[in-house]
Amino acid sequence: MKRIISRALTLSLVPALLLADQVVLKNGDRLTGTIVEKNSSHVTIETIYGLITVDGKQMMMYDEAERIDPKQSKPSDRRILSHIVVAGLEDSKGAKVMLINAGGPKCRDSVLLSDDDPTVWTRISTPHSSPLIALLKKKDPSASAQAFNVNIASHAPENVKDCWCGDGDGWKAEQAGLAVMAPGKAIAYFPNQQRSAGFRLCVEPKLDFIANLRSRREVPVMVWVRDGNDIPEMAKDDIANTDWVLDKQLTGITLRPTFSAKMTEDFFKAQLKSCYTVNPNDPDDHKACCQEVARSDIFDPASINVYYGVGSGNFTCLQSPTVPASFIHDVPILGDAAHELSHALGLSQQDSDPESCYSTGHTSPLAPAKSETNFSCGNVMWEGTHYLKSELSPGQAFWMSQSCSSFVGRNSACLSCSDQHGAASPCPFFSLGHSEPKSSPCVNNTVLAEKILVPRHLDESVSCDLPHTTYADGLKLEAELSARYDALKAHVKKRPDLALGALYKGHFLRMWEPNIALNLAGAAATPKVVVPRGLGSRKFKVRNVLDKILNQNAEFPACIAEKK
Repeated sequence: MKRIISRALTLSLVPALLLADQVVLKNGDRLTGTIVEKNSSHVTIETIYGLITVDGKQMMMYDEAERIDPKQSKPSDRRILSHIVVAGLEDSKGAKVMLINAGGPKCRDSVLLSDDDPTVWTRISTPHSSPLIALLKKKDPSASAQAFNVNIASHAPENVKDCWCGDGDGWKAEQAGLAVMAPGKAIAYFPNQQRSAGFRLCVEPKLDFIANLRSRREVPVMVWVRDGNDIPEMAKDDIANTDWVLDKQLTGITLRPTFSAKMTEDFFKAQLKSCYTVNPNDPDDHKACCQEVARSDIFDPASINVYYGVGSGNFTCLQSPTVPASFIHDVPILGDAAHELSHALGLSQQDSDPESCYSTGHTSPLAPAKSETNFSCGNVMWEGTHYLKSELSPGQAFWMSQSCSSFVGRNSACLSCSDQHGAASPCPFFSLGHSEPKSSPCVNNTVLAEKILVPRHLDESVSCDLPHTTYADGLKLEAELSARYDALKAHVKKRPDLALGALYKGHFLRMWEPNIALNLAGAAATPKVVVPRGLGSRKFKVRNVLDKILNQNAEFPACIAEKK
């Protein structure tokens, strides 16, 4: 039964055959629920947060929906969730709604609804006077006074009703779901669970569907730091960089790090002897090291343990999931911590994408010679590059927040994300919302091992890893590092636990530039451009090596390292 306050807007504002009553206010706000009282002066509606009474002077119209019993109805009679209200945001910039398993063949396509589309996200016009927001703040005083309507039904795939109502290709609709992600907020996930009112993404709910976003989920990280070679300072920079990436890419996770006192390499070798003989590419070696870690005195089982500047290579204890530990060697690249912690946070297996294979969560091609991938080399899970990586797709971010393979799923509800190609899974593909490979900075900049030099390798080091791709020249490297320093400095401003190790930008450049490979292929043409300016005293060693190479008095040094 419909009561019209303004005839002109009736047809455009009221969708047909809803299973929820609605009250539309003159300011454009809409309340969804069940009308329990109505008379000539006011209407009272029961919402998810309680009863709200709306004065007739504030109201444009109200609509009492036709009642349909979802248990008796056919899928074709049902109406999927038309919209949701997102609360807890001051601004929708960067926010996304993810419709999981909402269309496509076998209902495996997921869709992102971004804030940059004004037909999808609309701010509630006067949130401070909105009865719904007032009630929400009464329940949660810390809640934001802003709220947004997100249009779902008209932007979903064509066969979404089949997918969400279980009426297509024999697909199990309970694999579907909806997630809301935004900067600085934890991911809010709503599974398509069956309840007494039917599948709640399939049937318009009786009460307003509200996603009230909370602060990011905190993850404790214990960082065990080796002394020497700027390792303690770089450890702080790298952990801050990881938190910046996690926030920027909407994982809904923040790190709470604790840094150990500086310890000598001899101490770590005595405690973790197996980790110094480990082959980074041999899972059996990983297992022996990780078992030794769990028995040692330098392990916190309640945190992700990061051993910075320790061991023979970069790896995470994937073969021992009960041992949350990651190793980063003594010549780290800014972003190594983000890569290894992403493994610990769920990107440790392949997804169920039938057309791609991401071994242990890696997004780079399975071999350097291959180019088939959905991702840019700027992706955090790309291997074999010295570019400053900062990208995670929304699909990857979802796994990190919700997968049972993530550290955050150890003591909370989580999803069993499938690693079988083509299998049913409640989790989207890693590639959902990825950056196009064509935008990859290393598409046309593959370098040969005999044509690169890592300046830090001119000193004594344990590690001698070399990348497949790096910056075209030192000036581009320096510009990227400088911009990253500015971003990190702003990010940690209100987080003393994430304070950078670098005291100022010049210090930051002098620490990180020596660890990043220089492309010497063009040295004969532009020797001054190849070497960045921030190498300090090491710059003279590099130029000396370059002079010998250019004068053909020495072999091209793929890696100059004195093994301990």
